Amino acid sequence: MLENATPLDFDFLDLDPLDPPLRRNADQDAEDAFCRALLRLGAIWWDSEARRTFVRKLEYGDEEAFNAIDANEALKPSRLERGWVRVAWPSQPLGALCVLACEKIIIGRAGGERLRPQHFGIVSLARTMDERCTVLQRLGGNLYASIDEVQDPTFLKAWEQNHHGEKGPLVKAEFIDPSIYGGHPDEALGTFQ
Repeated sequence: MLENATPLDFDFLDLDPLDPPLRRNADQDAEDAFCRALLRLGAIWWDSEARRTFVRKLEYGDEEAFNAIDANEALKPSRLERGWVRVAWPSQPLGALCVLACEKIIIGRAGGERLRPQHFGIVSLARTMDERCTVLQRLGGNLYASIDEVQDPTFLKAWEQNHHGEKGPLVKAEFIDPSIYGGHPDEALGTFQ
């Protein structure tokens, strides 16, 4: 999931920001390519929708979620789940990328975190990947010659690293064609993944 996608992200994904796809692609190879592209922009690969929802509740200060953490230490969000990552793919040199990998405060500070910059919203004002790279570097991001050099804790290379989930098995939902149940495809939103 790529939160707060900008028109620049839509351009990278070759999507129309005014008419984005509302469902997964029925072609699994195309869906996989799309997911890899999302990861290349700094998306988080959640183990499941339930896990994403739980961590979001923590982020928004939900008392029940905090009580669940107190009762079971294993529920605590991982470093990657707390991540705030922004990526730029500048035009030159080819293959280079700029990465700013930080953390969001979800359950207090443990010390040693690189926290999301106070003025992180400025990243969304970049009009090109070159501008985004400049902004990320000003906020402390690093420029890499290739994705292979990136060592920051991110999901950028998760696809190649055979990611199996951090807090449980990855939930792989099969594509379900809404026409088989006689409904309009938009009625399947929130029902089918």
